[in-house]
Amino acid sequence: MAGFLDEIEPLKQTALAELKNAPDLAALEQTKGAWIGPNGKFTALMSLPAAGFSSFESVPSCYHDAAANRRRDRVGPATG
Repeated sequence: MAGFLDEIEPLKQTALAELKNAPDLAALEQTKGAWIGPNGKFTALMSLPAAGFSSFESVPSCYHDAAANRRRDRVGPATG
C-alpha cells in the first residue's frame, strides 16, 4: 500500500499546486474537473480496472483499512 501512496504523492502535489494557482472560480472548477471529474486524472487512477482489480470485493482489506486511516488522520473520525 505504501508503494501506491508514494506513487500518487507527486500527482497530489501537482493537483494541489494547480488548484492553489487557479486565478478565478472558473479556472478552479476546470482544474477540479481535470483531477476529480468523471474523466479526471485521479478518477482514472482510482478506477478498479486501472488498479488491477475486477470488483470492489477483490480489493484487499488492507487497502480499505489504509484509506480509512488516511481519512481519519486528515479529517477526524467518522461520526454517526
